[in-house]
Amino acid sequence: MMVMFPQNLNPHYQFDNPDNIAEIAKQDKFHEEGALMKMTPYIRGGGSIIQSPWGSNQSVECDEANENTVKNYLERFNITFDDLINSDAKHSGRAQPIEFCVKHLIVNPGNQLSLQVHQGREEFWIVKSGLLTVIVDCQRIDVNENQAIFIPKGAIHCMNNRTDKDVIVEELQLGICREEDNVRFLDSTRDTAGNPKPRTTYPLTTDVQYQSAVLFAELATEIALKDGLSIDPQFSYFL
Repeated sequence: MMVMFPQNLNPHYQFDNPDNIAEIAKQDKFHEEGALMKMTPYIRGGGSIIQSPWGSNQSVECDEANENTVKNYLERFNITFDDLINSDAKHSGRAQPIEFCVKHLIVNPGNQLSLQVHQGREEFWIVKSGLLTVIVDCQRIDVNENQAIFIPKGAIHCMNNRTDKDVIVEELQLGICREEDNVRFLDSTRDTAGNPKPRTTYPLTTDVQYQSAVLFAELATEIALKDGLSIDPQFSYFL
C-alpha cells in the first residue's frame, strides 16, 4: 500500500483507519473496466436540488452529447474555448462526448468543495455571480463574474468561496457523467458548531496532487481564520 501511496505525499493520512480502508477499496473498484458506466446516470432533463455542507447543486439538463456540445453550450454565454481562463489546458485530458449534464451550483460564503478528481468527465465552470477561487492542477485561479474556466478530465480541482457572498456557478459536465465518479482527496467540512468533521478521503498519489493539497490547505486555513474558527489539524501537515 505504501508503494502505491507514498508516505511523503500522505503525512496526514491514517492508513489503519477502517473508514479510509473502505474508501480505498471502493475507489479502487472504480478503476475496473466498465465501472463508470455501471454507476447511476443523471436523470434525463434534470433533477431536484441537492443540499451539501458547502451549498447546493441541481442537475438541470442531461442528455447524450456530440462533438458540438461544448461549442453550442459556450455560445450561450457568447464565449469560445479560447475565451476560457485556462484555454491552453484543452490539449490534455479531453473527454469523449458521450453524454453531458448541466448543473446549477451555489457555493456558500466561506466554503469549499472537496479537493477531487473525476475519471470519466471534463467540466466547464461559468461564474454567473460572485468571485470563485479555483484550484486546478497546482494552480490557484480567481474566476470573476462572467468568466469561465476549464477542468480537464483527470485534473485535481475544487471550488472555493472565500468571500462573504454566495457564488453562483453553472457547470457543464462532458464525458461519462456520474455523481459517484468523485475521488475525494481533502475535505474541509465542519459540523454545525464549527468543529472539523471532514468526509472520508483517498490518499494522494502524485506530486501534482500534493501541491494542489498545499493550496487547498492554505485556502481552508485562510477561510477558517477569517471566520474565527480553529485550524483543522489535518491541514497542518501541508502548511
